[in-house]
Amino acid sequence: MRAQLAQDRIPAMLEVVESYEDAESPLLVFSYHRAPIEALEGREGWATITGSTNNARRDEIVAAFQAGELRGVGLTIRAAGVGLTLTRASTSLFVDLDWVPTWNVQAEDRIHRIGQTASSVQIVRMVSDHPLDLRVHELLAGKITMITAAVEAVVDDEVAAAVAERLAAQAGPGLVEADADEHAAKIARRQAALAAAAERAEAADRARKAGEVQGKVATWRASYTARAERPERELTPELRETVREALAYMLSVCDGAEKRDAQGFGKVDAAISRLLADYVFDDADAPAEVVDDAYRAAERMLSRYHRQLGQHCPTLFA
Repeated sequence: MRAQLAQDRIPAMLEVVESYEDAESPLLVFSYHRAPIEALEGREGWATITGSTNNARRDEIVAAFQAGELRGVGLTIRAAGVGLTLTRASTSLFVDLDWVPTWNVQAEDRIHRIGQTASSVQIVRMVSDHPLDLRVHELLAGKITMITAAVEAVVDDEVAAAVAERLAAQAGPGLVEADADEHAAKIARRQAALAAAAERAEAADRARKAGEVQGKVATWRASYTARAERPERELTPELRETVREALAYMLSVCDGAEKRDAQGFGKVDAAISRLLADYVFDDADAPAEVVDDAYRAAERMLSRYHRQLGQHCPTLFA
């Protein structure tokens, strides 16, 4: 339903795009789903960045946009939310949002960063008058409130320390004013505290999610093994490398199983494969037995996609 809501907003998105083109004002368009971004593919003066865009092409698009050779860029939030500087634009249009507030903020920061010369930046979010879309915004607001509360708790400690320091100074002979260096140091400490609190909140959320995923890995392995047509293979280093290569390829062409096009995973397999990639294979703290189960579950899963992987990873079916 979220994907359909994003699809339904495409005509309105294109109206906004046309207005910025007429004003000759550069624009970024972000979306959690691919359909709105795909609607911009092939549009004159536009380029798109999704999970299937390789690094070299990303660099080309960024350079062309910053040089004024493109009117705008369409980007999926997770694929292009970090590592890109697109400060030639001062407006970003979000067709729909990610479930995770930090991903949305990271995407906003593609224009709100060093190199931005505009006096202000504008973030425009499209919202449908639909219970599900309103609920997503409600959930995001709740998450942001929780993060803010955690950050403010740290800031309060910093403020209390600063007040105590000032009172101690006043107790001496005369009023002692902090000099510019001391003031700058206090600001730096508060900024560091903010960053540390945000990092702790993100790490805690990731640890919680990793724990949930790792608890399910053995179940996934058993389920995929039960449906397999041949016995499990020896888990050699070569097989592990093949599994990772095959997963990366399938995820690079997967559209989230939004349509039947014989590309990428089915819907359930797409979700599980992303969880394995994000919270097991790339988690240095994952227990060895969990990682082994994850590789076996992935190998069983991938063995069902001979049509997509037969030529790309033939050793997977040897």
